[in-house]
Amino acid sequence: MSSLLYQKLLDIFLDNINNLLYLYKKDMTKEKLYQLIENGATRKCNSCNEVLLVSEFHIKKDIKHNKHYRFNSPCKICANVNRDVNYHKAYQRKRNYKLTTEEYDVKLHFQNYSCAICNIHRDDYSKDFAVDHCHETGKVRALLCNNCNVGLGFFKDSSSIIKKAIAYLDKHK
Repeated sequence: MSSLLYQKLLDIFLDNINNLLYLYKKDMTKEKLYQLIENGATRKCNSCNEVLLVSEFHIKKDIKHNKHYRFNSPCKICANVNRDVNYHKAYQRKRNYKLTTEEYDVKLHFQNYSCAICNIHRDDYSKDFAVDHCHETGKVRALLCNNCNVGLGFFKDSSSIIKKAIAYLDKHK
């Protein structure tokens, strides 16, 4: 093998090794990430085990160190396939309101699958109903459509303010 060809292969190998070392460091700058993307660096997805271009991975910003970035482990396709929206909603309800999916479903059934205030039916509404709760005690009150839930929030959950709003509307019919 000629020394020129050998040197060329060595240069390519060293470039790839440097790219690989940077891929696993967590203190990359955004410029370095974009340089890796431009150079066509590859990375193995930990979900599908395919070796893909780093452009096929989401970039994640390190919150603690504002200027540090890294590539997420699963590729974009695997990240979207593995994302379970219902699991996430159930997790949030359990964490925020200590309400299981079964308890949510029972509440929905007792409300005839309708908003507790305006009575819009779940079939006529595009989203899941929000869990209305007392902000002082944390106690779950009922399930509301987003409009009713936000409306209560704007009125600061105060019945006196809501009564004043009703009086205002009645006065200005």
